[in-house]
Amino acid sequence: MSETTFEDVKTFILTKATAEELRVIVDYYKLRHKNIGVAIGLSFTPGEPVWFDAKTKGIIRGKFVRMKSKNAEVLSDTGVRWTVGPQLLRKG
Repeated sequence: MSETTFEDVKTFILTKATAEELRVIVDYYKLRHKNIGVAIGLSFTPGEPVWFDAKTKGIIRGKFVRMKSKNAEVLSDTGVRWTVGPQLLRKG
């Protein structure tokens, strides 16, 4: 019995999957993505120093406040409250 590779999965998605199969794949992707975000968010404790790159606004440093249902709340050193995806947060 051969093992399914990532290339096999990509080929299936791009060439053979029906619309219904693609919908199921996307649903599972969204669920997995949310679960990863929650797990990352739970690795932070309130008051812990964090930072993230706000692109045009530069690096934002502050303290982790809490984890909401999907996003983390951060209080910046300048007093601004930010709501960001937990995947963007870095400790320190």
